[in-house]
Amino acid sequence: MICTKNRCLILRECLSSLVANNFTLESFEVLVIDNGSIDGTKEEVYRFRESFEFIHYYFEERIGLSIARNTGINKVRSPWVVFLDDDSKPAPDFLWRFHDSISKFNFDGIGGVFYPWYSQGPVAWIPSSVIQFPVLRSDRGPLLRGTFVAGGISAFKKEWLERVGLFPENIGMRGDIVGYGEENEVQERIWKLGGEIWFDPDWRIAHYVAPYKYEIKWHVKRLIGKGRDYQSRIGQLTNFEVFKLFLNLSFTGAYHGIFNSMKFIFKKSYPWQMWFLDSFSFSLMAWGRILSNRK
Repeated sequence: MICTKNRCLILRECLSSLVANNFTLESFEVLVIDNGSIDGTKEEVYRFRESFEFIHYYFEERIGLSIARNTGINKVRSPWVVFLDDDSKPAPDFLWRFHDSISKFNFDGIGGVFYPWYSQGPVAWIPSSVIQFPVLRSDRGPLLRGTFVAGGISAFKKEWLERVGLFPENIGMRGDIVGYGEENEVQERIWKLGGEIWFDPDWRIAHYVAPYKYEIKWHVKRLIGKGRDYQSRIGQLTNFEVFKLFLNLSFTGAYHGIFNSMKFIFKKSYPWQMWFLDSFSFSLMAWGRILSNRK
């Protein structure tokens, strides 16, 4: 399943890589969930469908990645649902590797790794967590509870997604709102019910590092969104907790800002963007947690 919104050109790269996989494509059906696009996404998908009838197009006007995913889950006819980001290029053995895993082993969910596909080349200050997913184990096997796989290259049994109530629609990416946490919430619910989630370091995609990720303002939104959606998952803060968090973010931001200023002044290879993120990442996430109380 590929959920997309107004990225028809990058979606073309994704679908081109997928249909070029060295595996029997008819063993899969590809669902593209168009989440309110106005840029020709539908026409792009139907151009692929002329040659590959297993590609299906659905339109979901309600905005939100979780909403689009849940719409797609209800359309899926197979026992497994594979989630692939629209701004990614799956490896040539992407489909084969997944089929090999579910044929040989018994688990309820699995994730893989992504590597950077740069739009403007690498830069030192962008956090590695944004451009590359870490290898959680060296071989294919189960993960400990609390270790989460990346949603953009993941798969779950449909019955388990339905058992845990699908993806929560109040958190995560919603149009221009940068958000997170819905994928972790689903995995946490699966673990609580006794499910098992695996990781495969050889199941791979290249993930697009879009131009907006080279702008510090997007990282501000990212950090605030992480804090906001984290707090939404665990519950509302009390007024006293808000007060403590506000004091903490103020003092922490000031301390790290002053401390890292020394590196910024005396270290030529220390860009201002890195100084900003090193100094204020915690404060921005804390601010996001406080903002979650204003709903």
